[in-house]
Order: sequence, then C-alpha cells, then structure tokens
Amino acid sequence: MQDKQFDWYTPQKLSPYAFLFIIGKVINQSWAFLLLFIGGKFLKKERGIAELGMGYFMLIIIGFIVVTSIPYVIQYLRFRIFVKGNDLIVLKGLFTKKVITIPIHKIQSVNAVQGYLNRFTETCELKIETAGDEGTEVEIKAIDEKKAYALQELLKKAPITVETISTPEPETILGIRFWDIFKLSLSENHVKTFLLILTYLLTKIDDIKNLFGIDTAKKINEEADKIAYTTNIILAFTVTVLLITFIVSFIRVLVRYYNMKLKISEKGFETQWGFLQTQKKLLIKENIQQISWKNNLLQRILGIQILRFFMTSEKSNTPKQWIRIPIMQERLLTQISHIYQHVWPSQVAASNGIDASYKWRNTIIYVTPLSIIAGIIVYFTSPWLTLIPLAVFIYFAIIHIILQYNYTFWFHQNSIQICKGVWGREQTILNFKNVQQVEIKTSPFLRSHHLCTLLLHSAGEDVVKLPFIPVTQANYIANWCLVQIEFEPNFNDL
Repeated sequence: MQDKQFDWYTPQKLSPYAFLFIIGKVINQSWAFLLLFIGGKFLKKERGIAELGMGYFMLIIIGFIVVTSIPYVIQYLRFRIFVKGNDLIVLKGLFTKKVITIPIHKIQSVNAVQGYLNRFTETCELKIETAGDEGTEVEIKAIDEKKAYALQELLKKAPITVETISTPEPETILGIRFWDIFKLSLSENHVKTFLLILTYLLTKIDDIKNLFGIDTAKKINEEADKIAYTTNIILAFTVTVLLITFIVSFIRVLVRYYNMKLKISEKGFETQWGFLQTQKKLLIKENIQQISWKNNLLQRILGIQILRFFMTSEKSNTPKQWIRIPIMQERLLTQISHIYQHVWPSQVAASNGIDASYKWRNTIIYVTPLSIIAGIIVYFTSPWLTLIPLAVFIYFAIIHIILQYNYTFWFHQNSIQICKGVWGREQTILNFKNVQQVEIKTSPFLRSHHLCTLLLHSAGEDVVKLPFIPVTQANYIANWCLVQIEFEPNFNDL
C-alpha cells in the first residue's frame, strides 16, 4: 500500500460527506411528524393535522428540518482536530467554543468504525478513548478514511517528533477464516442464545396483543392442545429449535468476528473486524492492564481460546467495548501475550492452590439452606419433586469441589498468573506494575484457619482474586506489589 502523508499539525476538518450524516440524523428526529402526516392522510381524520393540508404540513416539516439542522451545520463548520506538541487538540462547539486537549500518551485506544454509508463515502466514525471515567472521550462522526487510519498510526508512534506521518502496514499475525467462524458457532453458549430468542418472541407476543387485541399466548395454548404429541413430533420440534438456535449463534458470531484481523507492532495491537460495519481499533500496549483467556467445554475440545485485553478504565458493565480475540492456535496465544508479559509465571514458578475448606464452606453456607427450603416447599406438593433440590445440591457440591481443585496460581518477581474454572478454563496474567490497590479480606473463619482473600485492583476495572490462601503468602504478594507501586523497580524477566 502506498504511504499517504498528512500534516496533522495543521487543523483538519470533517469530511464534506458529514452533511449526509447530519441529514440522516435530522430525518431520524423528524419521523414522528412523518408518521403523523401519513396517519392523518390514510385514516382520513376529520380533525387534527389532516385539516392543514399536504402543502402546509410539508412546509412545517421542511421548516423543522432546517431549524434542527442549523446547530449541526455550525458544529460541522467549527470542528477542527490537530496535533500540537504531544497533545491531540479538538475544537468544537455550537455557541460556546470548546477546546479538548488530550495528552497522546493518555490515549488508551482509537476505534475506527465503518458502516455501509461510511464505506460508500470513504469515511470513518472515529472514537478516541482515554483513561478518564467517561469511556469514549472524543467521537467524530465522519472523517476521511485515510486520515483516520493515519491518525491511528500517528497516535501509535507517540511521542511525535516529526510533522507528518506515514502509514506502513504492521505485521498481521491472526486472521479468522470461515471454518473458524463455524467452529466458534458450534462452541457458542447455545443456552444463552435460546434464552435471547425466547425473550424476543415473548416481547413480540405482547406487541401483537397490544396492536391487534389478540391474546397470543391463549391462542397458542389452544392450538397446542389440538396437537397429538408423538415421538416424531417431539423429535422434529427439538431438532427445529436446535437448528434455529445454531443459526442465530452463527449469525451472532459472524457479526462479531467476521474478517477479524490482529496486527502487532512495537507499540501495541491493531484489531479489525466487522460484517455489517467494519471497525479498526488501536490498542496501545502501555494501556493494557492485564490479559486473560478462557474457554468453555466445547471450546476446550475444539482448541479455542478467547483472549481478552483489559484496558485502562475499562468498564465491566460495557461488554461492547471489550476487546476479545478468538485464538485457534496455542503459539498465537504465546506470541500475542509476549508483548504484555514475556514469560508466564507458570513457566518458571511453582504452582500454588487454595485451601480445601473453600469447596465445602460455600456448599454449606449457600447451597445447603436453599436446597433444604426448596425441598420442604415441594414435599407438600409432591414428595418425588424433592429429588430436584437434591440433584441441585449434588450438582453445586460437585462444582465447588472441581473449582477448588482447578484453582491454581503462580507468581514470580514481576507478575502473577491464575488458572480457574469448572468445565472450561480461564487464565489471567497481571503484571505487578499495573496494580493500583491491594486489599486483604478476612472473616472469623478465615482468621481461625490463618487464611484470607487477596484482592489486586488494576486500572482495568477488574479485580484479581485469590480466595482462601495463607495469610503469610498473601502478605508476601501484597508487600511485593506495594514495593513495585512505590519504587517501580526495573526488573528483567526471568
């Protein structure tokens, strides 16, 4: 690809195609007027808006669109973005001029989104996220595509010492093929997908009832009573539900991972994905707080890992902003994680576990009382139903046993690694230099057994938790983290 030069020290404007997005936004805000007009004409109302006539009402709509468009046009004309020194400057505002100054080294990610209209006009929606509390700091609706990608490269190469920036392609180390999409679809959480479909259908049943006055649920029950259920009908219904669930799972995976690519450079990662809309996101490696990879039982069988980057000030309740990469080969996992942590603690340190009391204590405190209460309630309805609470008790007891057995962690002089899970596995690596806060929790039971729970907080809004470990071990890890935080020593990787 031929390099393209942009002088980012000169203020850059939005693309002229931004007017298309302005018009689309205004029309979207005017849909209520259009529905009112159409409804008045078709229903032939004697009163109301129909009496104004088509010409007058069209003038009202045009006037509303013009008045509504003025603020957006002014914002378009006043918008500028440029680099000054080591800061990214954004000028915008309507009647009050607003200057946003963002230190480049504080930018955690740059996301370039391309929908169909963006592709047609060769523009991007650019989202620049910083380490602040508000998530997306700057959102630019329509900027020239090549300028957006050049700005990504410029921010990736900060601090900047030259006035122009070229856009060489970094190394591509991962790409998702159609067969990978199919494997990911097989390993999806189909129970979750089925519940989503069921929830959607239930909402539509209520909509039909409200719109036409038909009690849809009652109608379905009446028709269901007429069906003579046989083995073939039940089997066909089961196969149909499974097929629909798989198709929906396939569509969800296709939208999420289609054309996904991961590029790597010395400064960090550049991800690209999208089916309905193309997104490119730049991840600065200094802003990666920790990494984790996990899989469920099917993904373990198929050799799939879902790698996630925890970024600075990332919100745990905004999964749309999470960066998740499907890994199909173990070597790629090592290659990608190498830029964050050169050596895994599990490769050089001895393994540690949590106390055996973890498995039976959770079962006794939480599962046993609920199972007993449920068993007493159902016993008076039908004694044989008490088998259900008993089965639930056995299931969760087994889960806690497996969880305690699999909970393993390793640590050495600059990082900690944790492995946990029941049917699947989840592993997390946290570099001690990213620890923001250390917390040690105890209870009367834990103190009596010289145990505690260690919590390591990072700026990524995720907490690394080590439950039921010896107090001496927790104090050692906590003190080592505090030394790293206080003095920031530069240790070499083992």
